[in-house]
Amino acid sequence: MQNKVTLWLSTKQVLYAMNLEEDYISARNKFYAMHRRIREKGKSCASENFMSQDFFCNWAMQQKGHNNRDVDGRFWQLDKDIIGDGSFYSEYACCFVPAVLNTFIYKKSFGSGIVVNRGRFVARIRKRGIRTDLIRTTNYKEALTCYQNAKVEYLMELSNEYFDTVDYRVFPSLLLKLTNSFTL
Repeated sequence: MQNKVTLWLSTKQVLYAMNLEEDYISARNKFYAMHRRIREKGKSCASENFMSQDFFCNWAMQQKGHNNRDVDGRFWQLDKDIIGDGSFYSEYACCFVPAVLNTFIYKKSFGSGIVVNRGRFVARIRKRGIRTDLIRTTNYKEALTCYQNAKVEYLMELSNEYFDTVDYRVFPSLLLKLTNSFTL
């Protein structure tokens, strides 16, 4: 009679053996951060799959950008706003992006990138944390057009830099959200 030996290994042991432990720890930390944000909202805003740590960590480790770092050494961020509508964490709405893409579109009350200063409209854009005034004019439409052109040009610069390293849906979604935000 032969003795059968069954060996059960924990997920951590398997990953360690495959030299993937660091990836798993990074994914687990993102899982905990996501669940902190969900608890703060006080409601369930994640798919059933994303409520499972094992599913989330396995999903995350397969995604583009999961363990990437930006130029400042920060891990890329889990984003639900670019591809999805921003209200729900799921494998269909989330992706990993650098901070520069995660903060690319902000909603402002007066008109993105336009401020009034001394009776003039000033078009401003922020590139990598540095604010630049584009134009000062008395014509709101002229300032808005200048801002819109600069913002699209900046998105194209970012696309050239990050296109191969982010999810294929990121740049079309950003361009669509950006153009939909352009209103007169």
